[in-house]
Amino acid sequence: AAMPLGHHSLYAGVLVALLPAAAIGLRRTEPPLDRALAMGAIALALAGIAASGSLLAALAVGVQALLALLWRVRLHKLLLPSALLILALQMPRVAAIFRGEDVSTRARLAYLEAGWRGLAERPWLGWGAGSTPWTVGLHMKPIAGVHPPGEVIGDLHSLPLQILYELGGVGFAFTLGTAAYFLRRRIR
Repeated sequence: AAMPLGHHSLYAGVLVALLPAAAIGLRRTEPPLDRALAMGAIALALAGIAASGSLLAALAVGVQALLALLWRVRLHKLLLPSALLILALQMPRVAAIFRGEDVSTRARLAYLEAGWRGLAERPWLGWGAGSTPWTVGLHMKPIAGVHPPGEVIGDLHSLPLQILYELGGVGFAFTLGTAAYFLRRRIR
């Protein structure tokens, strides 16, 4: 389902981000083809999100449906049942996560542990920008049946931890300062 992007979470994220743009066509009444195309685009996007198996994307669709319901009551007739259906399809995975049987969650927890171990070695300046793929293996403890042999880990699956790992506490403070400066300028 993830092709051509290659990763199911990235694929689902793109579809979730484009879903509101597809819904804009629902407001049009003339020509009728615009409305039909919008409904088709929404249906295809929801089918793609369901096929991706991404739990986070399913939750994001649920949030979008809730926001649409609060924003414009008549959209809930289309989006809320779809979001509930996608969430229902994800219940087996949620149960597997709580039982500790979900391979993706176990892999992500191992990546997080490796990131914390690496951060503990170089807390102030980190390992260098972009260094995660070739240095995190030093701290990784692979789990049999979860991590394939020879796996190369490209990122830690947590942006704050990856910034800390690569740039250390000093770089993380500068990153937060840049974000705060940007927000302050945008708010003004």
